[in-house]
Amino acid sequence: MKDHRPQSRARTVAALLVALAGVVGGLYLLRPHHAPVWLARARSVIVSHRHELQTCQKCGSTRSVTSTRLFGCVPLRSSTRLHYGFITFATCSHQWEPYTSSGFPTPVPDGVVVLLRKEGKYGAFILRNQTMTPEKMEYDWWYRDDGKAVFDMDHPSVSAGHEGGSRVRFGPFDVDWSAHTSGSGWLYYSNFPGARAGPEDPYMCVTGLHSLEGVDAADAKWIYGASPAP
Repeated sequence: MKDHRPQSRARTVAALLVALAGVVGGLYLLRPHHAPVWLARARSVIVSHRHELQTCQKCGSTRSVTSTRLFGCVPLRSSTRLHYGFITFATCSHQWEPYTSSGFPTPVPDGVVVLLRKEGKYGAFILRNQTMTPEKMEYDWWYRDDGKAVFDMDHPSVSAGHEGGSRVRFGPFDVDWSAHTSGSGWLYYSNFPGARAGPEDPYMCVTGLHSLEGVDAADAKWIYGASPAP
């Protein structure tokens, strides 16, 4: 036996559209000077648009989905744009969730050196005493403002300090942070995966080092990023 429900549904939708068209037409004839306002309001009720950012829980790829719906529930059409495809994107059985994170993929523990670069200037910091309750941390920071990348404290272009709070702020840098566990936390890039980054954006590199001694932040071995995309 054939299933006639899709055809019945289509007829119902068509009948509703015809009825609404008659109402809108009547409003147009009765109040010609206000017809554009009525038409715009009627159209916004009938047809709605939704834009959503999504992240795959398995491979970390990100996409945006734009959908058009009738009365907010009947799908008319949709389009998908991939912003960032991880290396396993083609073989991944994707599990898309409605959010996009700009966070570094793994929590950063206390004592790890993090390098920063922005517009040819370099900085570094080390997180200390990260706690969940209250949610706060401390950090040591270093900044060099002459374009060089070795943090020699005897050089007049190098400054350093110790701060605390819920963000890492020094020099031209501003990095968002949130707690993960006692002793570790999340660091966030300024861009989402797939977003275009320019030289004016801050770039970050989380190293495996526990000391800044002898570190050249401009060394090619340090891979900087302005978003979670590699």
